Amino acid sequence: MPAQAQIDEFFRALDLNGGRAFVHCTYGRQRTSALTALYELRRGLPLAEVLENARSFGVNPSWPHGYRLLNLIQRFARSARVVLTETR
Repeated sequence: MPAQAQIDEFFRALDLNGGRAFVHCTYGRQRTSALTALYELRRGLPLAEVLENARSFGVNPSWPHGYRLLNLIQRFARSARVVLTETR
């Protein structure tokens, strides 16, 4: 699980680099996808789309770590008051 300080550092790095960064964890799946999902939420993507992206890139809710990462994404969405469904 990324700590809040890591999330903040990730957002700062993206802000300093025009939204571009190389993100990778040990396997490049769950934590990488979770951080990317948080950034997508921050940019205003709907939660449903962000969760689908996270799952398709490796966040697996049947794994204990994956379940916690999905909860992190959902908590971040609630705190950021993001759009919960697609509005197109």
